[in-house]
Amino acid sequence: MDRIAKPDHLYEQDRSLDAEGKAKNLSRIPEKPHVLQMFMKREADAGAPMIPLSRVQQLVSAATGISLRIINRIAKEGREIEKGEKPSFSTPNKIRKNRKSKSFFELWLPTLQHSYIPYENLTVYEQLLTFRGRCPFKHFIPSKPEKYGIKIWAACDSQASFVYNCQIYIGKTGDQHERNQGRRVVLDMTKGLETLGRNVTTDNFFTSLDLTREMEKKNSALLDTIRKTKPELPQELVTTRGRDVYSTKLGYQDKAVLASYCPKKRENRHLAIDYA
Repeated sequence: MDRIAKPDHLYEQDRSLDAEGKAKNLSRIPEKPHVLQMFMKREADAGAPMIPLSRVQQLVSAATGISLRIINRIAKEGREIEKGEKPSFSTPNKIRKNRKSKSFFELWLPTLQHSYIPYENLTVYEQLLTFRGRCPFKHFIPSKPEKYGIKIWAACDSQASFVYNCQIYIGKTGDQHERNQGRRVVLDMTKGLETLGRNVTTDNFFTSLDLTREMEKKNSALLDTIRKTKPELPQELVTTRGRDVYSTKLGYQDKAVLASYCPKKRENRHLAIDYA
């Protein structure tokens, strides 16, 4: 399929005819953005070229009552579609707005990884890049000092403080929340380290028994805290009844070690260690 969004100068000769035809078709669409998106998707699937709505926005707005803001947004989405692709209107708009930064990261990250070999210890964690401007994937994290910004997953060298890999978090993709997100993030951040054998430290958000097994396959050791609500934890290590203060219990499974430490009365901390 040819380029869906044509350059503006190609419409100079026939924009009057296209504008009248487009306005006449859109006049039958009610004032609902999702219906307008379905209409544009049906046109694209049929092979019809997408006319820039900026050329007919006044006629369309007068005929349908759809706000100019919605019309301009759809026109912008159409112009940003790459050659040979159809518009996926079922995809959230914020993902398409991340296209430019994603392309930059795809060029930048290989340079980091090819120019530097990390030391034996790495840390995978989240970083909130302070930003208070307009951004579709800006996040609010009350536990952070600045609270507002762009959330980035990052794998950094614990000794040199050098970034090995990172990824922008743009929120959920679609209507459903991502499952096992922590496991997926750690595996993505440690790609390329299979033959190096590194020690990776994470927080309890990322930890799971499946992750320790996957890291063992990658010839890497995992050191992390683990939440006591995880179903794979034995009850003997979770309960604090009868535990002495400063006492420690250990559990073993294959090459994984689980340490349960009791710093206070009726309170414990869990540390998972995987020896690759």
